Amino acid sequence: MFTHASQLGTIGEARGKLTLLQRYDLDLLSAADKPNQIGIDLGPDRWTDNGKDIELVYNQAKNKIAYIEDFYDIELPANSTLSDHIQAKFEIVTQHLTNATSSHLHPDQLYISFASAAFVPTPAISITPVVSILSYCQLHA
Repeated sequence: MFTHASQLGTIGEARGKLTLLQRYDLDLLSAADKPNQIGIDLGPDRWTDNGKDIELVYNQAKNKIAYIEDFYDIELPANSTLSDHIQAKFEIVTQHLTNATSSHLHPDQLYISFASAAFVPTPAISITPVVSILSYCQLHA
C-alpha cells in the first residue's frame, strides 16, 4: 500500500505504507498522456546537482519544504587523501542531520541526506570500496 499524498503525515500514519518521492518529470509525454502526480514532487528541474543544502518546496499551500544534502563531488586539494574526503563528507552529513534535529531551525520538515561520495586518487589507481573503507577504519581506530 502506498499514498498519493503531496504531504507527509505522521510516522503512525505512514506505518505499513510506502511514501513515494517523485524526482522525475514527465515532460516528454503529451498533456493527455500525463498521469497525475504520484507522491511528493521533488522534481529534477529544482534539484541542485551536488548540493550541500538544497531547499525544495513540495507543498506550497502548507509551506512544506524538503531540505536535501546530495553533495557527492567533494573538491579538496590535489594532495588530499581518501580519509580527507571521507572526513569532509562525514562533516557535511553530520551538519545536515544536526540541522534536522534542531528544534529552532525547521521543525516538522523533511530532511534527506545521501551518504555517498566519489573519490578518484591522483594518480588514479584501482581500489575497491571495501578496501577504502577498511583502510579508513584502520586509520581511525
